[in-house]
Amino acid sequence: NSFCTLLVACGSVMSLPSVAVASRDANGVVATLHKSSDVTADTPEGVEILLRSASILVAHAVSECTHGAGHLVVRHGGAVENTRLAQGYFAEIDGAELTPEVLQCIETSVKASVESAAPIDTRTVPHRYLRRLLERQNCHKSVALLDSLNQVSYECHVFGEWHCLAHDHVVTPDSTLCGLGDKLELLFDDRHGSTGFWIRFRFLEAPAYVEGLTKRLRQDIAMTRTIDVVDDATANPTHWVEAEERRFTTQVNECAEAIHRRGDATKLVLISGPSASGKTTFSHRLSLALRALGRIPTVLSIDDYYRDASEETYPKQANGQPNHEVVECLRLDQFAADMKALFAGETVETPIFDMRVSKPKPQGRTTTLPSNGILIMEGIFALSPKLTSQLDAASMVRIFIVPLPRTSIDELTFVSNQTIREVRRIVRDFRGRGRDASASILRGPTVRAGEEQSIFPNMRHADIVFNSTMGHELAVLHPHCMTLLRSVKPNDAAHGHAQRLANLLSALASVSEAGVPPESLLREFIGGGGFDGE
Repeated sequence: NSFCTLLVACGSVMSLPSVAVASRDANGVVATLHKSSDVTADTPEGVEILLRSASILVAHAVSECTHGAGHLVVRHGGAVENTRLAQGYFAEIDGAELTPEVLQCIETSVKASVESAAPIDTRTVPHRYLRRLLERQNCHKSVALLDSLNQVSYECHVFGEWHCLAHDHVVTPDSTLCGLGDKLELLFDDRHGSTGFWIRFRFLEAPAYVEGLTKRLRQDIAMTRTIDVVDDATANPTHWVEAEERRFTTQVNECAEAIHRRGDATKLVLISGPSASGKTTFSHRLSLALRALGRIPTVLSIDDYYRDASEETYPKQANGQPNHEVVECLRLDQFAADMKALFAGETVETPIFDMRVSKPKPQGRTTTLPSNGILIMEGIFALSPKLTSQLDAASMVRIFIVPLPRTSIDELTFVSNQTIREVRRIVRDFRGRGRDASASILRGPTVRAGEEQSIFPNMRHADIVFNSTMGHELAVLHPHCMTLLRSVKPNDAAHGHAQRLANLLSALASVSEAGVPPESLLREFIGGGGFDGE
């Protein structure tokens, strides 16, 4: 395992063309970002704009340093520890060997680009002309995407003579990112069976849990190929859907077997994960798999242990409103007492929480756990140590479920965990909760804040991290989500975000949901399944 850090030093101005409201980070770095006033260097969108823009400069440098033989391929986002944990993109070079000399050349080329203050332009380019350029750059995925879309012309980002399809914002050519050149870092990484490097800004710190997600994703990528939605959706969509559903079933079965090997002393499976990760379907699928192995599963929801929000001691936000995003909103002592009694073979009346009135129902459900029984419980607080502090660790298995996509659109564009879950949530919220795309999008920051506070930090307590991504899901969700995104009006506060998401999805082929089985995790979002929605 070798690491080599290359710092791209430059003058006071970095020509990562930018996106427009000044912001200042903790190090005093001023960054002008997007023309929307809510996009700054410390927002998730701002981080993506910085990294996407940097990857274009690096792609240009790779082409120069390999004399056109190699091209940059951005595999995924994430974080890796060096002197500090920072967010970035992991990339590889296809068509040429990544050597220390090539890395040094990339460093020098990017430094020259930074110091030249040359902008990244956005242009409309005719199909035939762009296709020739992309072929010359050896960008075969982009060529295949062009052929699939078959439009007259395309929006492109252009740096020098280097072109790429414009799926989302980069920094605008009429402004600059000041003082960031010496903070752009290329970090060599040959772990997990692939040789590449991280493109990252050192001041963009990542939460500790992101490194865990990154390691899990890298392991998946090492074991299986990256999903190419264009190729897979057009080659044989029926077989593709069947193969991905079989792969998911195999994953669930392997998870059940790992639990079963622990023996009958394991009485409780706790499942947590962020919004739209597929917790409900996974819980039921895992239950069926454990039953096939001879266990007797009972599926319960941790949400049934919510307290009455009108209680005087119920957690409050700063504005005095109930705070449902902390574990103290649960009846922790009752949960522990019920679990101990069930483990001992006693019959317990477990609570039922009525979500319509936000109160526990007067009467619960009678629950008994036989000697070979096992409880499966899911909820956002399932992995919180405060929930399980009174229970024997040997009696339970903790699972964190999250989609970690390995889906690429072209050489520089991958689909993030946040994008997958947002698409799932938009489709599910409209179908099951009567919430339009605008409402789902505008709730996004609140949802993310709750996840950052109460869900992702507990991933470190998981015994198993389950990747719930399905390779065909964006192709299946595509027609559902695009219809909803296009309904967002231009004067709506969510319109800009809806347009960006629609622009990304428009590059993807769609596949009929007809071949998606009733037990599929995707049915949790598109409907027509055998399990209740999350």
